[in-house]
Amino acid sequence: MDEEYQAVINRLLGIKGFAKFMQTFRQTDNGEKPIVQMINGFKEYRNSSEPLTQPEIWLLDTIQDKLFELCHRHHSNNLFYLNEHETIGDEILNEFRKDWDASSSGRCAYVDRESKIYKTFRETTIYDEHQDNGIILKYDNANHPLIYSTIGKALLNGGFFTHGFPFISKGFAYANKAHNIFWHSPYGVFGCTECIWEFIRLLSIDTLKNKYADYYKPLIKLLLVYLSRSIALCHITKLPQAIDFYKNRAFLLKDHYPIFMAIFADYGFFATNMEVQFVSDNFLGYQFAAELGAPALGAEMLNDSKKMYSYGSLNYFNEDNGLKDIEDATWFELVERGKFRMNKVAEEIIKELERGELMIDNIVYKKMLEDIYTSNSNSHKRFDWKES
Repeated sequence: MDEEYQAVINRLLGIKGFAKFMQTFRQTDNGEKPIVQMINGFKEYRNSSEPLTQPEIWLLDTIQDKLFELCHRHHSNNLFYLNEHETIGDEILNEFRKDWDASSSGRCAYVDRESKIYKTFRETTIYDEHQDNGIILKYDNANHPLIYSTIGKALLNGGFFTHGFPFISKGFAYANKAHNIFWHSPYGVFGCTECIWEFIRLLSIDTLKNKYADYYKPLIKLLLVYLSRSIALCHITKLPQAIDFYKNRAFLLKDHYPIFMAIFADYGFFATNMEVQFVSDNFLGYQFAAELGAPALGAEMLNDSKKMYSYGSLNYFNEDNGLKDIEDATWFELVERGKFRMNKVAEEIIKELERGELMIDNIVYKKMLEDIYTSNSNSHKRFDWKES
């Protein structure tokens, strides 16, 4: 790769004026990717003195694409790397959003989140009711994880397991691969995250731990890395979904700390206190909301972070056992410590993902599907839908 990169640089240096331009060029934070900023800066520089010829413009465009390709290969394990050239599925997703909005009945149900494993549990979730006006058949083979997760969860929440779970399993299939074609598509990653979540919830943690022990840690790692990738993509694209992803990851680690202590230890972070990770994720979620200009959306997360740091509890019970008393760091130092650890762990898990180490064997996967159908097929819960 070094030879390829040097060859591209040599071609750039062969363009009149580029070497002189680079002597004074300084990257700035103007929202452009560094490569684009450099190429555009040179075009402006050259055109101000001697307009670029058409062959030179074509060459610069070719070099820019080649640099993107090289960076993608070099940073393929980087949690925060987004190759916009590989973003797919937006067209069908835009069409689906219109159809989904049109299918709304105008009614909703209020559900306690405590019944949802891995979800935050102190709020009431509002589910909107949707009517099947042909949307299920139309998008049965949509080939988009977010469409599958949206329809699948709606059917599951409506009590239609046998119709809903096939959508979840189709969305999960994209994540159960070493190289997901939606890895650089934010909404595709969001859909994969939700499908992994629902798959684990429906299989149940007890079944996973007791019957499929060899796949317990890999599947939890898969969920963790997709949650982390979702958060990373939200930071790049400034999408507000990061607030919920931060919140869910915070409670996920706190409520299931033994498995995550083991996961963190795999990468050298021994005896990691998951309450510190909880403090970090909640504060980072609030901080992201503030950056979007909507701090009220993260106000509860800020309070949760502060209460856990000060009291070691979300209910002010443990007055002497807060992290401020037992950790050798300030609140904000713990936030940064948790952020650093989480990102490093996610980056290492991505390496395992790309080596195929988190994938579920086809035979085992079929057995898991059988267990999910056996334990959930008779579930016909219906919500009390009311006019909103």
